Amino acid sequence: AAEETADYLLQHRQHLTQGRFKMLAPLLDPARRRELARYAPPPRPAWPPEATPELLHWFEASYLPYRRWQTDHGQEDDATLATALIRRFADWYLTHYPQALSGGPLREHLSFRQPLPHQPGDQSCTLVIILDGLHAEDALQLRQKMEDRAPRLQLVETRWVFSTLPTVTEFAKPPVLTGLAPTAAVHQPTRAEVLPEREDPLKHLAPGKVLFWRVMDPDHTYHRHQADA
Repeated sequence: AAEETADYLLQHRQHLTQGRFKMLAPLLDPARRRELARYAPPPRPAWPPEATPELLHWFEASYLPYRRWQTDHGQEDDATLATALIRRFADWYLTHYPQALSGGPLREHLSFRQPLPHQPGDQSCTLVIILDGLHAEDALQLRQKMEDRAPRLQLVETRWVFSTLPTVTEFAKPPVLTGLAPTAAVHQPTRAEVLPEREDPLKHLAPGKVLFWRVMDPDHTYHRHQADA
């Protein structure tokens, strides 16, 4: 039914809206989805807001959909707008990041400040999977794949947070594992046991345990494809 509807909308584009595209997209194969997306551009984003919660909502609901469409189908003026928006976003973050490190309002939205959902005496098991270098768009696709293929899993919450700066490994990864600012994270113990990448974490799961499973992909895959190109 979704494929037939997509065929109809491609022939009658005046009936193709962004809302209808969003309904159909998860049901279509990637090639058909890209074909349909060309004719269903999302609204052009406004300038990013100044307040943090609103900024994060703007990123997910407004900027990211437009950026994904612009990359595949946009024209030169769309690329110009996307560049201007992300530069404004970067300027905002560079202005607020130093304040966040010293206790500013952005502090609770930093990646290494996210608390583990575990309390003393809690007999649940918490496995934190760190996917090295995962891009925002790919994260959304991964979430969709998990929901499709693992229906027994229940999505409790989705939140965007800010990475440490600079985002190179030696500065960005230790804070995530220790829960400390970059300058304080060097040579400090991790908040939980870190499992080897190639080892199946299932055999380590036990009541009351908290575990980190750090996977070097997709970072290796990104770099490999860039080198091949």
